[in-house]
Amino acid sequence: MKNNFSCIIVDDEPKAIELLKDCINYLFPNLDVIGSYTSWTVALPALRTTECDILFLDVSMPGKTGLDLLTLLPDLETEIIFVTAHSEHAMSAFKFAPSGYILKPIDDTQLTQAVKKSMERSQLKKAAKNTPPTSSSQKIADYIQLGTKG
Repeated sequence: MKNNFSCIIVDDEPKAIELLKDCINYLFPNLDVIGSYTSWTVALPALRTTECDILFLDVSMPGKTGLDLLTLLPDLETEIIFVTAHSEHAMSAFKFAPSGYILKPIDDTQLTQAVKKSMERSQLKKAAKNTPPTSSSQKIADYIQLGTKG
């Protein structure tokens, strides 16, 4: 993949953030970590103002969970990868259509699969934004025109 991507990490454990950064830097040289936050209170305004392609998010944090954080960001268009030690939140997490749900300790294979899926989905979103919309009436007119030529 030649495109560069950006990501933000939100986890209340600084050591977990450093480990994930190391994994990302080693496995994905085209993925830039543009921010990391150990508190949802600091992450919330940052996520409202900083665009990124992928959000790595812990579920269990003091105060609010990662799921609570996402409900405060209903217009967030980034791909989400949950990285957590808690499997019991998986069903609740999937209502946010994440690209992955990785249990700690991080498995490189699972991380690679989730990041590749996130990058593909992000590219599709970017392509869709850059494609001019066509109206339904134009599509119908094109279809009718094609039908009269054959």
